Amino acid sequence: MQRHAGKMMLVGALLLQGCAGSATHRPNVPLFAADGTARFHAYLACTSHTANCADAVKSFQAWADDRRATLRITSPGDALFKQGTPSPSAEQDVPYRLVITYRPDIADSVSSTYANSAGNTYQPLVGYSASFVVYDAQTGAPLSAPRQLRDQVILRRGWGHIDGTLAAYVDDVIRHIDPAYGVETAATP
Repeated sequence: MQRHAGKMMLVGALLLQGCAGSATHRPNVPLFAADGTARFHAYLACTSHTANCADAVKSFQAWADDRRATLRITSPGDALFKQGTPSPSAEQDVPYRLVITYRPDIADSVSSTYANSAGNTYQPLVGYSASFVVYDAQTGAPLSAPRQLRDQVILRRGWGHIDGTLAAYVDDVIRHIDPAYGVETAATP
């Protein structure tokens, strides 16, 4: 049994490493100039059958506003999410196009481990999947490999903690795109 437990821990660690990714990963292109000016126009597609995207969109918009970047909300089927599609000529004033897809999800989960006197407890299963790619604005050629992010958690503390968890997930995506953003914001008086 111990031999299997060690293997299970190794597999679990590898799965977790692949799910969350590294907060220090950056696209292989400089998204910001030395003075902090954004060198891209961003497109966000947020879709979900179980969660409201409005709060996520507000958080992404606040980041874009803070970084003086243009953010357009669109659908994942937009042609600008596809390689080989140049940015509109009015948006070729910057060299890059950043496309972000974000999908938050919420579901019931049944956990008999934390059963109450009535039997099973229903606890929310909250998660997200996201991806982002940087394209050349003039040619639409991909300049970074698609970066895939995802995570999910059972909120043992209950339904009242969903909004905070979803907000943390958006922050996670932003940190992967712009690792300096949280550091600069925290340092600002």
